[in-house]
Amino acid sequence: MVLERIRSFKRRVGPLWWYSLCMFCVSRAGDLISLFVGVFLVPDVMSRTSLGAILPLTKLAVLIGAPLNVALAVALKYVGVFSVAGQKGKIKALLRDLCILSAVLSAAMVLLMWWRRDFIQARLKFEEGHVVWLVAGMGILSFWVPLANTAARGLKKFYSLIAVRILQPACRLVVMLLLLRHLQVTGYLMAAIIAGLVVVLFLFRGIASYMARDIRSRSYSDDLPEMRHYMVRVGAWILFAALQGAVGPWIIRQHLPAADSAGYYLVALLGSIPLWVAPAMVPFLFPIVSERSERGQDTSRMHYQALAIAFSLGLGITVVLFLGGEWLLRLRESWRVYTGYAPLIWQVSLTTTLTVVMSCHATHENACKRFRYLRYFVPLVIVEVVVLYGGINGWGIVRPWVPADVWKAVDCVARNNIGFIVSFVLSIRFTIAVCILAELYRNRSQSADEKSRNPGAKTE
Repeated sequence: MVLERIRSFKRRVGPLWWYSLCMFCVSRAGDLISLFVGVFLVPDVMSRTSLGAILPLTKLAVLIGAPLNVALAVALKYVGVFSVAGQKGKIKALLRDLCILSAVLSAAMVLLMWWRRDFIQARLKFEEGHVVWLVAGMGILSFWVPLANTAARGLKKFYSLIAVRILQPACRLVVMLLLLRHLQVTGYLMAAIIAGLVVVLFLFRGIASYMARDIRSRSYSDDLPEMRHYMVRVGAWILFAALQGAVGPWIIRQHLPAADSAGYYLVALLGSIPLWVAPAMVPFLFPIVSERSERGQDTSRMHYQALAIAFSLGLGITVVLFLGGEWLLRLRESWRVYTGYAPLIWQVSLTTTLTVVMSCHATHENACKRFRYLRYFVPLVIVEVVVLYGGINGWGIVRPWVPADVWKAVDCVARNNIGFIVSFVLSIRFTIAVCILAELYRNRSQSADEKSRNPGAKTE
């Protein structure tokens, strides 16, 4: 009786919202573990100097994995395409080639870290030389974890993806409890590496049937021209999104005092709560929209629902953090030293909300092979990177052409000012959101015109 009601509810809400609901419920348990690790365990145990290194190290791993993620985005699309067509041989060949590519990039990562180990160690301000190799381990996992996730998403192993949402943070918690107090940054990185290995092994176990010997590999060379065309466009999104996420934390860690980088760590962790919305929806949004798009079905309703839910929930969380951010930081002794950063929490939260909205929009458009959003996204990210990195480093190119008094005023506002960095990043995200609204309005107007010209057209 109960199972029948569950099945009936699943049919009514549809696959996207059913799996999103399951992911949301399971993810909350995982997020509570991550929240405990991030805002209770880590600030209590780690020194302020080590604490400020966490966020840039995490973002660095994402940036390192960005080149492979371009190939994985193409694979995610075409694993779904091949799956719809029942072409298991092409799926096997594509997954095999991605594993080879990941192995090659892993070897290159080791060589790169050996070559640039002094540079990375100096920029991230840690003394232990072995940390560079742990960063290399995180970089290698930034190739394999997305590969495992991509394969599971493309093959619609949704319940495995849901299980990982609690398995990964649980593994991190156990290892951190054992190592963090004594090993500091080393213990944090080892926990991340072990948890990543568990995820890779668990997800690859679920897709092993597609790599079985009885499935004969089939070449997908006929699809390569279309795949390359797709890769160039989706690659721009992935690379610039990774750059956009990494530049702020990197600059704060490299150029601002240790107190600022530690304060930003806690502010960013609390302000990232709206990200809880995205993992419940985005893993399923792409394969479902992609499948329907390949079949010629309309997905605009699903698109608007995803954007509305991401923005509404994120905005609600931002309002709560705006009203209670300072009160929140006064709850614990280890947090009170950062109460001066409380006004930044809601700004980071709103920035995160708008980033989630952009991610949902880009995911939908990539699934439909539409890339009009790149016309405004790429230039705005370039502006963000140039202003932030140039501001911290003195805008050396334009300095000779600017009067000294004007330059002094700019330095007072922008240089070595964490408030300026957070506010400027928010302004860029807000501009992107306005551009998304304009694009949606244009798409809706074009759709209305097409319907008026072809009233018999079917929509979902």
